Amino acid sequence: IELTDGRIRGTSIAFNAKLSVSGSRYSPGVPGYKTKGNLNKYFMHAAGAAKWNLHDIKQQIMGIVLAGERAYVVGRPTSYDPKDKSELWVLSPKDGKNLQPVILDGIPVYDGVSAVGDKLYVATENGTLTCYGK
Repeated sequence: IELTDGRIRGTSIAFNAKLSVSGSRYSPGVPGYKTKGNLNKYFMHAAGAAKWNLHDIKQQIMGIVLAGERAYVVGRPTSYDPKDKSELWVLSPKDGKNLQPVILDGIPVYDGVSAVGDKLYVATENGTLTCYGK
C-alpha cells in the first residue's frame, strides 16, 4: 500500500499544512530504485517546508507522527538478527537529523504511534502501550 498527500508518497506518511514526511522501501516506480544495491532497502524523505532524504536506514518504518517541532518515527529492524531492536526516532523536521533514538521493548504495530498533548504513545505487537512524556 502506498499513501500520498499530493506532495509525497510512501508506505508510512505524516503531514500537516507545511511539511510531509514519509518512509518507504525502494521498489519499482520509486526514484533511485535501479541504483545498484537499493533493492529492498528503506528510506525516508520530507517535502514541503523542508526537503531531506535519509537513505539505507536500518529500520522498516511502521509509523510517523508530526507533533510540535518534531517528527516521531517508529520502526522495526530490517535484519533478522535478534541483537537488532525496534526503535523510536525523534527527528528534526528541518533536516531529518535523529535527535534522540530510543530502543523499544517490542516491535511497533503498523501506524501504532500517536501524540496527544505533550505525550507520545507507542503500541507494540506484544500488546503493550508505552507512554513517553510528562
